[in-house]
Amino acid sequence: MPSSSDQLGFEKIRQTTLSSLEVQVSSLTKVKSLEGKLEKTGAILEEKDCRIAEREATISISKSPKEESSRNIGLQEEKYREIETELEGLFKQKIEAEVKYLALMGTIQIMKAALADQFSEEQNALAEGQALVVNKNGDVESKARMLKKQAEDLEKCCEDIIGTGEVLNMQRRACKLTLGV
Repeated sequence: MPSSSDQLGFEKIRQTTLSSLEVQVSSLTKVKSLEGKLEKTGAILEEKDCRIAEREATISISKSPKEESSRNIGLQEEKYREIETELEGLFKQKIEAEVKYLALMGTIQIMKAALADQFSEEQNALAEGQALVVNKNGDVESKARMLKKQAEDLEKCCEDIIGTGEVLNMQRRACKLTLGV
């Protein structure tokens, strides 16, 4: 058997161990209760986060049509301004194109008139040239007729001269014959 002093030491150790175990057990229970509280608090936090998310979604949905309509109005106004600016640009381009068209049409009419004048001048010049050619042709033809007539006259003269020469030759011969030469 152990001695009383040993027993006292055991007792003390046992008490210290028990008290330390009790402290540990109480610490464990405190930790467990704290863990439970922590889990409950985490669950509550999650629940509150879900509620916050739901409320934010509800708020965004309720604000969304208003914001969308204000956004849509803003976008529509911006698009309207863009379209208006684009239309103004197109109108400017159309007016510029019409002015260019009118200028070109005026230039074309002026050029047509100038060409018509030039064409009529050229036609008049050609007509005058043709008249000169016809006149020259008439002059040449009349000269040709005169030359032909002169040639015929010369032929007659030559024939007369030849005929007269033959008559003279015959007369000489007759004279020679009659004279007895």
